[in-house]
Amino acid sequence: MRPKTMLKFSVTAVQVERDAGGHTPAPKTPKALCLGEVIQSLNPTIRNLIARGYSRLQVTELLNEQGVPASWAC
Repeated sequence: MRPKTMLKFSVTAVQVERDAGGHTPAPKTPKALCLGEVIQSLNPTIRNLIARGYSRLQVTELLNEQGVPASWAC
């Protein structure tokens, strides 16, 4: 078996990178979605939950727990 080739870095290169630009990227701000986009993005998930045996009432309860206001009465 051939030995794996390892990447080699000098200690000074690692220290320079750590001091200068080794910053983590800023977190992305959430994008505001319109109601149609929300429904379109959640549609496959809702269909999968119903296919797994969840009732429509249970699906609306799950959505409400996640902060998505939903009502079964519609």
